Amino acid sequence: MSLIKPLIRCFTSKASNGVILVVEDDPGIAAFTVRFLRHEGYSCSSVPSVAAALRVIIAREPDMVVSDFNLPDGTAMDVLAGLDRNRVDVPVVVQSAATPDELQGLHAAPMVHRVLRKPVPPSELMAAIEDGMASPRTAPKPAPRIVGRSEHRALVGEPTSLSPGAQFMEKYPAHA
Repeated sequence: MSLIKPLIRCFTSKASNGVILVVEDDPGIAAFTVRFLRHEGYSCSSVPSVAAALRVIIAREPDMVVSDFNLPDGTAMDVLAGLDRNRVDVPVVVQSAATPDELQGLHAAPMVHRVLRKPVPPSELMAAIEDGMASPRTAPKPAPRIVGRSEHRALVGEPTSLSPGAQFMEKYPAHA
């Protein structure tokens, strides 16, 4: 959790253009992207994985996410699935060196604002971000929902241990 607190603090600072989370496992690309976006007036931080991205996004919803497609613990599709499960509606720009076949179906996801082919020229990234920030969200934000421990663990990747009784209750919930 020590990684999350500085990111949340960054997200609460004043930013003239908005708050962007960069999800990138390559430290050089992440550092360049964060520096570039800060220079453009955005409050920005980076995380290297799907699990870290979901923890930060759920804790403090940014205005936009810029994500690499291939990450150490999954893909941008896993980030999108986590956003959908948590009913977080934030535009996502995906950067990828993957082949078009690997990116199949990504364009159809409602939160994906644009898919950019790496290497991405800074002007193209800025155009995608500015357009995404100006676009209305895909849907109104619904009320939050309560999830069980196993679902929470699946969403944010935090290991928790359940007693055998709790495991049974989650596997066989009482009928209302």
